[in-house]
Amino acid sequence: TGLGHKEIKVLCPPEVDVACHNSINSSTISGPEHIVIQFVEDLKKKDIFARAVNVSNIAYHSRYIKPAAPRLLRYLKQVHRFVHRGY
Repeated sequence: TGLGHKEIKVLCPPEVDVACHNSINSSTISGPEHIVIQFVEDLKKKDIFARAVNVSNIAYHSRYIKPAAPRLLRYLKQVHRFVHRGY
């Protein structure tokens, strides 16, 4: 089986974040691709269920996406304004 967020957090390399607590024995991690892939392999060697998911090399739900937040907020405000005007 996999690991919950508390168990995986203490094992994660410093560059990897716990992105989502899915269940008591399932978590999603996020970080630089090469580090996540190596960590997944390390977990598998310990007989801990883990798999890498292709997310187009974007570390969603992690500190690495934070620099994009101001630009994303600007775009979302434009979309929100557009939708509420009835266009």
